[in-house]
Amino acid sequence: MRLDCGHIRFSVLLAGGGGVPVVVEASAHVQDHNLGSGRSRTEANARSGIRNNLFIFTRETVAKEPPSSGQKRQLSDYLKLLRTTDAHWFCFYYTVSFGGFVGLASSYVIYFKSEYGLTPVQAGDIAAVCTFIGALLRPVGGALADRTGGIRALYFFYGIAALAPLVITASIPPA
Repeated sequence: MRLDCGHIRFSVLLAGGGGVPVVVEASAHVQDHNLGSGRSRTEANARSGIRNNLFIFTRETVAKEPPSSGQKRQLSDYLKLLRTTDAHWFCFYYTVSFGGFVGLASSYVIYFKSEYGLTPVQAGDIAAVCTFIGALLRPVGGALADRTGGIRALYFFYGIAALAPLVITASIPPA
């Protein structure tokens, strides 16, 4: 079975939403089906199940809950939070940041195919690597926000996102 570009784009879109395990799974599953691995669909699905169980086992054994403050929250506490202006701004910025990441990740395959003439599988692999790097850098942004403050980190990263296209555009020689 050959997966078309739409399936690969969907995999990359899921990778943006699910992080590193989804990138690995999507890329490996596409490779199992497309590169003439000689594996049957059943074997490819079994390998997929093994990878998924490995991720679940790792998550369950390594991830720990933060220590409890002992204070039980009521539903009214959360509803009160939703009435604050800061919560609305935070949701807006998160939507822009996360939506931008997912949107960019889902367009990588199209870009790599049209600009570099890659096959859908090659473009999907490169897109998966880009999304993988983005998923790995999320904790770096979180650590910076913890150190410098969330608003300062937000302005820093949004500043980079605003300036990068201008710098790249200015560096392209005229045709």
